[in-house]
Amino acid sequence: MKKIIIVSLFLLLMPTVVLAEDVQIAASIEGEELLVFVDDKQVNFPDQEPFIDENNRTMIPVRFPTEAFGAEVDWVQEEQKVVTKNQDREVKMWIDNNIMEVNGEEQEMDTTPIIKNDRTVVPTRFIAEALGVDVDYERVSYIAEDDSEIVSDNIGIVFNFTEDQLESEIEQLKEDIMTKVKDNLPEIEVPEDPADAHPALDDYNLDYEVDKKYIDELGHEDTTLHEPNELQGLSAYMFYDGWTEEGRQDAARILNRRLQDMDKVNEIMDYVENEGMPQTFERFETDSYTIRIASDLLYIYEK
Repeated sequence: MKKIIIVSLFLLLMPTVVLAEDVQIAASIEGEELLVFVDDKQVNFPDQEPFIDENNRTMIPVRFPTEAFGAEVDWVQEEQKVVTKNQDREVKMWIDNNIMEVNGEEQEMDTTPIIKNDRTVVPTRFIAEALGVDVDYERVSYIAEDDSEIVSDNIGIVFNFTEDQLESEIEQLKEDIMTKVKDNLPEIEVPEDPADAHPALDDYNLDYEVDKKYIDELGHEDTTLHEPNELQGLSAYMFYDGWTEEGRQDAARILNRRLQDMDKVNEIMDYVENEGMPQTFERFETDSYTIRIASDLLYIYEK
């Protein structure tokens, strides 16, 4: 599962950033993506991307974001030391050393700066907080499509604030960035033909999100999807109008996401069309699922 981490440093605009309206997200399924923002601006990294280290810390090349918010960065080769300064703080870090100094006082980190691809890479939270930046974090899950298969991804959003702002202003900034990021995320293409429905992900919550997208984009006005219940093995639960072609298509898409067997789906929907009655359930069995269906309700239980 790929994770995209977004680090947002609420700071001053410098030449290494681009407008958030032009937010760039590499939507490939391979690897791990990290996005860094300064205020509502995205920082570009020309030769070494941020990453998550073995201690689960977000690591960034120190020069680009620190220079972007007006701090000076110096490298002392003989000491393998990086020094960052702003108006009232001086931060010293050493390669492969978990001790840093802030205005001469030692502080311990739970990871260490390193050299990677000839860049000095430091832990985001420690350098940001040492320079007086407040840090906040959000995570967003989303779904994407890769070779007609659905995969799930996460975006971790780390917000860092340096300016005195009202709480409402901070929340609005966060919301604006998250909205712009979401607007640039890849989307799945919902197929009209139930035979082309994406296979289930074996994750109740993510499958529910996919099902919702199916209903939101193609669903009949009377179709209502309800949340699954993993404890009961209830994979899908929906109200639909089985007396309309559109309603039966909604049910067929949700069914075939689980069954991946259109012969069985057609058997079930033929029953609904020709014999189904409201609140009168018929039971169908497959190797993996039990289906209870009436002309207005569908329950899909995982065995």
